[in-house]
Amino acid sequence: MPEWYLCIVALACLSVLGAVWHPLLLAAPLCVLALTASLGQAALSGARASFPEVTSQRERLGLKALTALLHVLQPLARLRGRLRSALTPLRRHGGGGFALPWPRTWSVWTERWQSGETRLRRVEARLRRQGRLVILGGDYDGWDVEVRAGRLSAVRILLTLEEHGQGRQMVRFRAVPRVPPTILLPLVMLTLGTLLSAFDHAAGVAAVLGSLAMMLGAAAFLECAAAMATARDALDAETG
Repeated sequence: MPEWYLCIVALACLSVLGAVWHPLLLAAPLCVLALTASLGQAALSGARASFPEVTSQRERLGLKALTALLHVLQPLARLRGRLRSALTPLRRHGGGGFALPWPRTWSVWTERWQSGETRLRRVEARLRRQGRLVILGGDYDGWDVEVRAGRLSAVRILLTLEEHGQGRQMVRFRAVPRVPPTILLPLVMLTLGTLLSAFDHAAGVAAVLGSLAMMLGAAAFLECAAAMATARDALDAETG
């Protein structure tokens, strides 16, 4: 995964800050462990490579070493391509829009029966027309549609139908914002590090960690607000 290299760089930067605020030196062994895992995986892939047409032991070892090197460089090349093409976790999908990302509920009474699948397909189509990332829930998920404006947050939509006979239905939608643990955990850790370093009078470190926490939190909030605006518009149209 190319983003794994970004994690290694982030851990390395935190290790450097550890020279100013020593508790951050705990990131150094994690950085070494992450780097060792990447190099170890590449070495293992190189060792498993087979070259039956090569008879020279020296040439075979050289090809295995080259294979290991390519396993190291390939994620870097993919990461470079993603950064140059704006395919980063911070890339915004779709246009703007803003709606405060709190849980919202829509209810509508109808005397014209329609299946839940039909209603969800219409909602999905409206979401996709706005250029958002749309994911359909599975049979065992507690949600039906997930809409994203980026990779940092999402809004999940759940449909509930109450059947009242003779084609009459009570249709309810609920949209709930969600921040994935992969974003929430770094945000909590950065915030905690900001507070602890500030209490320890490491103002420079607190400023750096606090700035990172605010940028990450603001990006996740704005993405969620944009996704909620799209979900609101789609569900207003469906229940209006």
